[in-house]
Amino acid sequence: MGQYFLAVDIGASSGRHILGKAEDGKIALEEIYRFPNGMKNLDGTLCWDVEELWGHDGTGA
Repeated sequence: MGQYFLAVDIGASSGRHILGKAEDGKIALEEIYRFPNGMKNLDGTLCWDVEELWGHDGTGA
């Protein structure tokens, strides 16, 4: 049985969860989830909506 790893890539317009499996000296990668991301205007300043990003963390919390 191999080891599994989860990476979260947050880009400018979308994010994704990548599952990696390491076994027998090889790594296999699979995109398992993609979500939208964008800047929000908060009092004239563009920023990420961190609360929304946390909503895509895979825990359902």
